[in-house]
Amino acid sequence: MNKLWYIRTEEKSIFHIAKNKSQNFSIEMSGQRASLIIKFGYDDNAVLKLQRQIVFPSLRIYPNNTHGSYRCVIPESYSSLIMSGGKLLSEHVRTFSFDGILHINSFTDVFEISRDIFPSAEKRCAVEIITVKNTTEKDAEITINTGGVANTTLGPMGINLTETLCEKSGSIYIEPGEDIKFAIFYCGHRVSEKAEFGSSETELSERLLLIKRLTGQLALDTGDKTVDLMFHFAKLRAGESIFVTKCGLIHSPGGEAYYASVWCNDECEYSGPWFAYTGDNVLLEAALNAYKLYQPFMGVDYSPIPSSIIAEGTDVWSGAGDRGDAAMYLIGACEYVLARGNMEVAAELWSSISWCVEYCLRKINSDGVVESDTDELEGRFPTGKANLATSCNTYGGLVLAARVAKELKKEKEIAIYIKAAERLYDSIDNYFNADIHGFNTYRYFKNNKNEENLLRSWICLPLCVDIKKRSDDTVKALTSKYLRSNEGLLTCEGCRTYWDRSLLYTLRGMFKAGFEDNACEWLASYSSDRLTGEFVPYAVEAYPEGNRRHLSAESALYCRVIISGLLGISPQGLKSFEFNPCLPKNFEHIYLKNISAFGTCFDIEIEKNCWKIISDGRIVSEGTNNHKAIVEF
Repeated sequence: MNKLWYIRTEEKSIFHIAKNKSQNFSIEMSGQRASLIIKFGYDDNAVLKLQRQIVFPSLRIYPNNTHGSYRCVIPESYSSLIMSGGKLLSEHVRTFSFDGILHINSFTDVFEISRDIFPSAEKRCAVEIITVKNTTEKDAEITINTGGVANTTLGPMGINLTETLCEKSGSIYIEPGEDIKFAIFYCGHRVSEKAEFGSSETELSERLLLIKRLTGQLALDTGDKTVDLMFHFAKLRAGESIFVTKCGLIHSPGGEAYYASVWCNDECEYSGPWFAYTGDNVLLEAALNAYKLYQPFMGVDYSPIPSSIIAEGTDVWSGAGDRGDAAMYLIGACEYVLARGNMEVAAELWSSISWCVEYCLRKINSDGVVESDTDELEGRFPTGKANLATSCNTYGGLVLAARVAKELKKEKEIAIYIKAAERLYDSIDNYFNADIHGFNTYRYFKNNKNEENLLRSWICLPLCVDIKKRSDDTVKALTSKYLRSNEGLLTCEGCRTYWDRSLLYTLRGMFKAGFEDNACEWLASYSSDRLTGEFVPYAVEAYPEGNRRHLSAESALYCRVIISGLLGISPQGLKSFEFNPCLPKNFEHIYLKNISAFGTCFDIEIEKNCWKIISDGRIVSEGTNNHKAIVEF
């Protein structure tokens, strides 16, 4: 892949130098009440192109559905506020850099201009701090427009508007070698309210504190600067996309489309388990809120739960039918409960966990596998009546649910869940086993002769839930020419569609199954592509659909590659986990510090031949690599 950005290890940033060929980039950044999508770049003459789109999840529009968050693309007349000689400045780009804030450096024949662009951490606004320096030997004049109302849109709670406000306005003279600094605020509010924003210094400070809070936890050092930085950015993107709503703090995917809503896959299965390892109160609350939002839909008739709860918790979406949502909820909620290590939370979510187990068991067919209408791709690709993903999620969920039941002393359920998991383990192998292109692996579904024998990316899922009978050939199939491409992992052989989520599951599964060297090589290559290519610096959703949007939960999945894959952490109880560490040959060491899980805070140190778990300055457990151990606190 073409290298467009460079890594700055010490600054924990990426850096781009403008070239004589047009380039276009896009980055999303989020705060609790606003998400900012910046589309930026330059033409063949390096003239700056800059578009600002802001989404306000708690301001709603008609129809008040999944996509009903109020948003505004700021018109150029309200964002390009700097003029000189009666004309808007035509700026040439020198550099872009990103460290959680987008920094743009440009110039004209008179001025050097720098911009720092970011969303407010807590308010409904985005901030653009601009510094203009006179590089000539004469006084230079600029004119700053006053801004105004850039957009109004009617919604169910009144008229929403986006207002541009500037710290300075009018004509300003800048002496030779001197500069001026000011900020533009892009604010969203109802017409009956006033714009809310702090000083530029305060807003910048709060954004920096947010970045520090989200990236300071679980500090990773592998000696591989690319993987370490990708993990750093993944923690930021996964954690920042949490919004204040009518039903409290909730995590949402973002990506210009999905706000103030939760999904059984993105929030319950993907991000919730990751948040349980952070010890961050905001992330823990958002995850718990997502699980609790589904409880009112778990009825005595065992109808499917919604795929998504939308519009700040006021409506639902189930347009794809049952995607295996109960199985997604089950496996995610169980890992969240166990890793969080809190007995009260375990008791609070037990009714939901046991309901999902019962629902999934009721969906088992005569072949012993779990049926669902589709999977998390919602019919984009065929899934038959029973697909591998729903059965694997159910199996993994049953194993973890038995461990939750043990902590809560639910003796009857322990036995039922363990026996059901054992039966499903055998049924998955009997029903989905297949020889495809000579690989002794899995078909994704049955009963469609034209497509059941095509390799699919989600055959990685047995590896992720410790079903290893066909792991050798499954890894060979996943890394073969049929699925692996320069861009990622193809959803199905013969197509051009890829989703980062299945690649990240594959990497996690390969680490868990003992293919650490191959997985490490692929992880490093993938991380480099995402950090230095066109869609920096995060895991993306999909292509061609969505054109590689920065959905937040994909970054959570990257974090789980490290926790569950590379480190081999598998929750056993509220205060214990199975540890199966390895040190890939490409890593000098692995240090992960400030892990808050299983009721305590601890560090992991893995070196060439040994590992240590350290808590409160003492060694809790130690051993040799590639040997499983149970760590108890």
